[in-house]
Amino acid sequence: MNRRWVLAAFGALVVACGIGACAPDSRRTARPSIEPITIAAIQRAALSTLFLERERAQGLVFWDGPRAQAPTLSLVAPRGDGTDALPLLVPDLVALSLPVPATVVRLADLEAHFRTYPDGWPAWFARFPASGGLIELTAPDIAPDRPTEARLLVARTCGEHCHQVWRVRVRRDDTGTWRTHDVLALAMPKA
Repeated sequence: MNRRWVLAAFGALVVACGIGACAPDSRRTARPSIEPITIAAIQRAALSTLFLERERAQGLVFWDGPRAQAPTLSLVAPRGDGTDALPLLVPDLVALSLPVPATVVRLADLEAHFRTYPDGWPAWFARFPASGGLIELTAPDIAPDRPTEARLLVARTCGEHCHQVWRVRVRRDDTGTWRTHDVLALAMPKA
């Protein structure tokens, strides 16, 4: 291949990309930034469905740590549906405004608990009675072409062999209220 032709083609590509011809279509790839109040409303809808309505939990305890160290989401195999890339997001407990007590636990707190109490989970539920276990939440994802629909992962661990993950879709209705549309339980790997 002629070296001048390769250099000319590369130069044309650089010029074209400089004016935006090579940029990805932002309508398909750009994710809108989500206001904190909207994040809280989406999380509230998902949590209310899973833990308050279904299980009648009397308190919720949230994980605050990296996804790679999260007790349940770290076990989930990549699904290829985009939810793998959703980062964990600790809820703003004030904005979340749940009707039950809520608290946040960090890795150091969890490690200290299990060092102090060898029986672990029974002591956990004595400390947090009627809670839903230890809950992990991802940031919600709103696709640019569906601004009234969001999805997120909600996971929990409630014992050594108790792990559950749900993909929750939430929709904003005509009144502006976010409500759970559907919940899909995801398969966990076999131990």
